[in-house]
Amino acid sequence: MIIDTNRTDRPKSQTDLFQEYLSSKMRLFGKDCKSLHVFNKMIEPIEAELVTLPHYYKQIPIDYPQYAYEEGLRRIINPQVGFYKELPLRFGKIQLQVQEIGAAKNLDSAFMFYLGEGGRVGDGKTAPKTYLSKDYVGVALHENGALSAVYSNIPEIFPEELAYEPPMFSAAVSWYPKDNKELGRFAYPSSRQEVKETMKFAWDAVKEFYSQKGVNLETGSGLEMMVDVVMLAVETQRRAGN
Repeated sequence: MIIDTNRTDRPKSQTDLFQEYLSSKMRLFGKDCKSLHVFNKMIEPIEAELVTLPHYYKQIPIDYPQYAYEEGLRRIINPQVGFYKELPLRFGKIQLQVQEIGAAKNLDSAFMFYLGEGGRVGDGKTAPKTYLSKDYVGVALHENGALSAVYSNIPEIFPEELAYEPPMFSAAVSWYPKDNKELGRFAYPSSRQEVKETMKFAWDAVKEFYSQKGVNLETGSGLEMMVDVVMLAVETQRRAGN
C-alpha cells in the first residue's frame, strides 16, 4: 500500500514537527518538487553508523523501491529549499532502511543536505530529480531524537557511465539526546567547536585509511559548513522534540 504523504488530515508526526521548525528558521524560496531523490551512497553512511549500535538493525522496506526508476535512489518527501545563514539547503522527510529494536516501522528522519560542487542528474520528468555532489553534507534528525551527520567527498571527476554509482568517500557520526545513550555514539554536542572536532576526527580517519590505498582525499568547504547545520538540528530537537 502506498501512503499519500501529502494529506493534510493526518496527525502530525515528530518528523513533521521537526520540518515545520526547520522551515521557520530558513529563508525559503519554494518547493523543489513533490519529491526528489538522492543516491543511496548519500544516505548509507548514516545507516551504517547507526547499525553498529545494538539499538538498530538494517531493514529494507518490502515496498522499496516503489518504482523501477527508484532503484539505487532514495526519495525525499515534501522537499523544500532555503537558506540558513546564507547556506543553501534542501530538506525534507526520508525513511531510513534502519529499524529500532522492537519498533513497528522503519525510522523516519528530517533530512537536510548541502551540495558543494556537483550537478543535478534527472529532470524530474523523464527521470527522477536527483542530486550528486563532489563535496556533500547530510544531516538527519531522527524521529527518536537521535542525530546523524555525514560528510562525503568525491576525489576526482568520474566517468559519465558511473553517474549513478559515484565513488563517494564518507565519514558519519551519530549523537544521542539527553541520557538515551543507546540512540547514538556521542552525547549531543554543546558547541560548534565540539561538532567541528568530532567531524574532523572522523574525516581524518577516513583520509588516513584511504591514503594507505593510494587515494588522496581532499577536505572541502562542506566540512566547515556542516557545523552550522548540525547545530541547527540540535536546536530543532530541543525546541520541537518530545
